[in-house]
Amino acid sequence: STVATPARPPLDTAPRTASAVITDFPKPTGREEEWRFVPLDAVAPFFEHDPTASTLTADETPWVAMSSGERTGSWLPTDRAAAVAYAGAQAEVRVTIAPESEHAAPIVVRLRASGARAYGHVVIDAGHHSSATVVIVHDATADTAGAVVATLGDAANLTVLSLLDGPASGTHLWQLPAFLGRDAQYTAGSLTTGGRTVRMLPSVHYSGPGGSAELIGAFLATGDQYLEHRTFVEHDQRVAEIGRPLAIEPDQAVERLFDRHVPRNVQHRPPGQKRSMPGGEAVGVRRDSRAKPRPQQIAVRPRS
Repeated sequence: STVATPARPPLDTAPRTASAVITDFPKPTGREEEWRFVPLDAVAPFFEHDPTASTLTADETPWVAMSSGERTGSWLPTDRAAAVAYAGAQAEVRVTIAPESEHAAPIVVRLRASGARAYGHVVIDAGHHSSATVVIVHDATADTAGAVVATLGDAANLTVLSLLDGPASGTHLWQLPAFLGRDAQYTAGSLTTGGRTVRMLPSVHYSGPGGSAELIGAFLATGDQYLEHRTFVEHDQRVAEIGRPLAIEPDQAVERLFDRHVPRNVQHRPPGQKRSMPGGEAVGVRRDSRAKPRPQQIAVRPRS
């Protein structure tokens, strides 16, 4: 007789669906953990494709180009609104940073919509051993949804700043994933002071060992604004380091967000298991919607 070999338990105990097919994602009802605080009436128009929606564009420069060909990269949406935007965007904005190049001045990408609702797709390709800062300025005059996908080659150093500033009247749903190569250094900052319903989803995925990422953010909410920055880090490499958060005064949050020497409010280096933090205990996420901007903060406390 043969003895059955027990199946290995899944490494990821909370898998996420990733697909470009809209119907692979049920319409959110508000009972899902990731949607339970979101005002669904405001975001519901992005759960179905709108054939009248425009595609976000940007001015072309030596580093920025518009492309209407096949999508680049392997990223796939992880919720229904992102899948709708992925299917609806008829072109993508490509930011190309050549390998071993160094950009002292930031590369500014100003997204523009030509209608009341727009879909967008931005791809940032940072070549190996490159160094650059890319600033994404969202169009706050229209309702928008889409993704800004950053891919870092080995030993690349990339900072991406996402800025949404404008009237408190629009809906904006964006995924901000980054894929880090070996020894890549990534800093992502999200500043939101406009829009009525905003959902920014920065995420980090490690494609090789030795990479590190810092995710920071600040938002300024008044009245009935709903502003959410929701982070996700997929740990799938075998190097680990847990950083301690540094204190920051509320009035300094916006200024320091644009400083390369930002406080390490969120620091992740990939441990050997997805979404685990060996040697530390996550003790909370701060999201403060009072009038003064405050950074998001994930505090990690070492176990005694």
